[in-house]
Amino acid sequence: MEFFSFSQCSSTEQELQQLLTIDTLNSWCPFHVDKILSHQDNSGEIYCIWGQFHIQRELIYGGVRFSLLNCRNAVTWSITTCPRYRPDEIVVHCTINRTEQDTDFTDTIESFVEEWRQALESQFS
Repeated sequence: MEFFSFSQCSSTEQELQQLLTIDTLNSWCPFHVDKILSHQDNSGEIYCIWGQFHIQRELIYGGVRFSLLNCRNAVTWSITTCPRYRPDEIVVHCTINRTEQDTDFTDTIESFVEEWRQALESQFS
């Protein structure tokens, strides 16, 4: 399943990669990411609304991707710019490895993506 949100603001790939790190996740999403348990470079461990997970951060074209490595739903989300096609937006894209899922769980993912959108607009508008 895929979940999208489009922040009405702009940034650069470099700025997103500099600011969106594991150790700052709970400042971006305090409702969903409760605590950073450990972090070193691009890996760590967090406690979030769905439980405790190993997390990995990747620098990708346009921004960053975070993956919950030991999550049974393989939750992954990316935050990217697309200056060529959507210069005034930052895209939040979250996926899970299921085609169907419990409504309560998908509701939390939708609110997670929405929290990211609001945080990005607050920072970059």
